[in-house]
Order: sequence, then C-alpha cells, then structure tokens
Amino acid sequence: MNEELFQYLSDEYMECVKKEESLIQKKYELEGEKRKFEESVSFHLEAEKKRQLFSPLYLKDANFQKDRSYDKFELSEAGQRLQQCGKELEKIDEKKQKLKEFMHSLNETSLKINKMEEEGKIPFFPAFHELVKLTQKLLSEIEIDYDEEEIITDNRITLGFLWNWKKLFQYLSESLLLSYILINTFVEKDHLMIGIECISNVPLGNQAKNGLEKVLQKEAFIYSWNDNTFEINIKIKS
Repeated sequence: MNEELFQYLSDEYMECVKKEESLIQKKYELEGEKRKFEESVSFHLEAEKKRQLFSPLYLKDANFQKDRSYDKFELSEAGQRLQQCGKELEKIDEKKQKLKEFMHSLNETSLKINKMEEEGKIPFFPAFHELVKLTQKLLSEIEIDYDEEEIITDNRITLGFLWNWKKLFQYLSESLLLSYILINTFVEKDHLMIGIECISNVPLGNQAKNGLEKVLQKEAFIYSWNDNTFEINIKIKS
C-alpha cells in the first residue's frame, strides 16, 4: 500500500513538473511580447514628444492621453496574461512542495515502521517467560500456571503478537468468569505452539464461544470447547 501511494505521489509530482515547464515557456514568450510592446509604446511616446517640439501642425488642445488609451489597454492585457501565468506557476510550485512533503513523510514513516518491526522482533525465549509473569501479575484474581520448559526455536516475538496477546487476555478476564488458566508451549508439525487451557466458574454457552472466536487472530483457534472448559492453540510464525 505504501509503495502504491508513493508511486502515485511521484507521478503527480512529475505531472506538475511538465505543467511547470510548459508555463515557464509560456511566461517567457509573454515577457518577450510585453518587452516588444513596451518598446513600441516608448518609441511612440518619443515620436510624439518630437512632434510636440518641432511640428507646426501640433495642436495644443489635442488630447494626447485619449490617443494612447488603446496602447494602455494592450499593455494592461499583456500584464494580466503574465499575472495569470505567474499565479498558475505559484499554485504548481505549492503543490510540488506539498507532494515532496508527503513523499518525505511517507518515506520517513516507512523507515520508522521497518525499524520498529526489526527492533520489535526479539527471541521467543526467554521473552515469553517474562510476558507470562507480567500477565500473572496483571490478572492476579485468576490462578495462572505456566510450564517454563524452553524449546529450541528461531521464532521471534513481534509487536503484533504482543498486541493480540493483550486483546485475548483482556477478553478472557473481562468477558469470561475464569478461575484457572494453564499456559504451555509445544511443537506440532515443526511449528511452535502455545496452548492456553481455561476453566470457568460457570457453564459456557455459544455466545461466549462466538465472542472468543472474534477476538482470535488467524494463527489462533479454539482447540476444544466443553461446558466450563476450553483450550486455545496459537501457532507462532517464524
């Protein structure tokens, strides 16, 4: 998703560059046109001054400003076209800056996420021992036993696993009246597994089972379910 978004932003930026190049060329042509027109107006004014000084046909009551009204209009029109071109260039430059900021932020976010994921992957043992001990302290109202047998494995604990563990035990403690939990680790078909056996003080119905299934992630499933006991198995990804 991040790669697709970055590609979209890059394409938008290049489109802005193309439009900018076209507008710069247009602005250059308009400035050349304006310079020529100003030179023409300047020449006209000089010629008019000479006629005022030397021509016997010059009329003192002639309205010189009225005669130049057309020139003023043309000059104003050229200025408006240049002004519009400048505004469009400013908008494109602003869009380019925003796109650059977005791409920079997206790149920084991706780097941070990759770094967090890399730093967040720690060896499964003995980190899992510490996680269970913390769970025991937080859920002191439930008796939690744990088989601390350590298995040789290359598996890692990730931030995602920790988050799912929190949601699972939050549901177990708040939504089910449990009195006992046994946690153990084992290997099944070359996969590291966590088994969580639970005993409830009251009979468990389908509503409790359905609620638990909604909390479990893809790698976790209800292995067995009885009146007041059930077991959850979690497969740990390598």
